[in-house]
Amino acid sequence: MHVKELFGISTAETRNPNLAKAYCPFMEDTCDGGGNRHMADVTLSEETNSVRSAFDHGVIRQGVVACGICSIGDRSTWIVCPRRLLTFTSNGFSKTQKNIVDALYKIGNFAVGDAIEILYEVKVSNKSKDSQFNYTFDYVMRGANTSKFLIVEVMTSSTSGGSKSKGTDIQVAFRKAIMNVGSGEKTPSPGTNIRQVWARMASQMIVKSQAGLKWNGRTVWVIEKNLADYVQKSTGLDLNGMSSEPDEVNILIVDPASGDVRLAACPINGSGDHHVRALDILLAPMIPDRDVFDKSLNRKEPIVKYTIM
Repeated sequence: MHVKELFGISTAETRNPNLAKAYCPFMEDTCDGGGNRHMADVTLSEETNSVRSAFDHGVIRQGVVACGICSIGDRSTWIVCPRRLLTFTSNGFSKTQKNIVDALYKIGNFAVGDAIEILYEVKVSNKSKDSQFNYTFDYVMRGANTSKFLIVEVMTSSTSGGSKSKGTDIQVAFRKAIMNVGSGEKTPSPGTNIRQVWARMASQMIVKSQAGLKWNGRTVWVIEKNLADYVQKSTGLDLNGMSSEPDEVNILIVDPASGDVRLAACPINGSGDHHVRALDILLAPMIPDRDVFDKSLNRKEPIVKYTIM
């Protein structure tokens, strides 16, 4: 794995016009590292001149630069910053993400002329004697003059811990990527932690979709194609067999390479003609035969043998 994009620019490019100002072209503002990677921030006063000199005086005065790694990969590209997939700006949204936002309008039943409000990280907490609800929603797209709303969850890959000694933890990779701009040298990066991302998505997808439905709206999960491919191969959820029309559970699949966007939607529990249900994400796509299990057992040595008395 290596760093593929830095501050929105491919690391294959000979120059990075966004580097000096630590500028994120998706936020149209200074990069904030996606808002959730503060451990990878670089404190410039502690860095060598080769790192500090990459930034202009305004950035240096601020003292800290957020991790500007947008994506990593080898043959394929994995987005690791949620801003790279979808973010909203003071002007509305990035032009590079217009096709995604247009798809969100359709899912949320918004139309040309509607006044829109975007709320970020909306925390909803409630409890009764025997139960509780405590979730934070990434974005809520709300009609300014109507009761219409759409909950928008953005799910990208996270990175594994990597190795500081091998230079593959995310902070070291960020530092090296800065120094490698224009050199043509690939910067090693941590791998993806895709299984953890899938588990987090599976644990929240149905609950947050239920909430949107109860409040007379919808919830949509925006994910990249690589994550969708992983879910298709590793779980019982058949994304390819899902509807392209909004339903109880909505997954918007984005291909960063082509810019294509497609909706995969289905009921939570399935009914009528629906052969795909969201609960299938908790199932395996297949179970090996018993002989495969036995072979795995026979490759192991018992840690202890004893007789029940």
